Amino acid sequence: MGLETDAPYAIRVEDEPTSKDDLGITVGKWEVGFCGCCTHCVPNCLMVTCCPCISLAQISARLGMMQYDLALVLFILLFVFTGGIGGIVGAIWLCQARTQTRERYQIPGSCCGDYCAACCCGCCAMAQLAAHIKSYQPGTCDFGAQATLPALNSIQTKNRQIEPALKMADLEKPYTIAVEEPKADQAGEFTTGKWEVGFCDCCTHCVPNCLMVTCCPCITLAQISARLDMLAFKWALLLSILMLIIPSVGSIVFVIWIWMARIEVRERFKIPGGCCGDCMASICCACCALAQMATHIKSYKPGSCAFGPQDTLAPYQRA
Repeated sequence: MGLETDAPYAIRVEDEPTSKDDLGITVGKWEVGFCGCCTHCVPNCLMVTCCPCISLAQISARLGMMQYDLALVLFILLFVFTGGIGGIVGAIWLCQARTQTRERYQIPGSCCGDYCAACCCGCCAMAQLAAHIKSYQPGTCDFGAQATLPALNSIQTKNRQIEPALKMADLEKPYTIAVEEPKADQAGEFTTGKWEVGFCDCCTHCVPNCLMVTCCPCITLAQISARLDMLAFKWALLLSILMLIIPSVGSIVFVIWIWMARIEVRERFKIPGGCCGDCMASICCACCALAQMATHIKSYKPGSCAFGPQDTLAPYQRA
């Protein structure tokens, strides 16, 4: 009797058991997926979202890359005082930690993938690392470091490779107010009673307005400040650059600066609105607020990328 080779049949295949080292750390693959930070919402998800410097210091101490206290102090200094440089150094630091973990636990991947993960979603990358090497205690918000892992050359592992909120429209809700018809001021150059362009109309003059507020907001702010006689252009430019270099303080001062300038423009040209709306506009979309003011008071020359200021407006006397 011949075999019925065409008849369907099932083969039972058991999943390969997950390999762990002596400390219970998974070998050969990540313990959780790249977006699995919610495996332990407290403290992992909470910490990488609100206090990433603590998570990274814990990871660094856990891997023996650096002492916890030193790592924590360095990262706080980097993120508070150096801004963009701190972000780059932080991404490189996180990339190195991820690469070291991959190599230590024979996890498929590449340096390029590690760098992209660190840059594109540092929170997820840190959460994945922290969960994998157990650099925290689940269910607690302990800020201390866990014990350092043994040196890599002392670990014996199997020699195998695994295959790989407020919407801007709310600021423009219809309302009734008795105002004079919009008109130009004495010189016939500036619109009075309303903004010359809409809040999102920065593309009215793509060059230089849209380009400048996107790439060089400090230049636009210095031009506006000089135009309103709030501050000399050179000093305004210097201060705005310094404020951008120190983002933790600079971003707050930057928003307040735009807010005050917007209030002055509104009051000077009798534009309806309120301080609260100006504040929200400055916070939610500083680029649009800058572009709107720059176009309204003509603090630049259309079609020109000149960095210099325009003539200062005549002094404004508040009623």
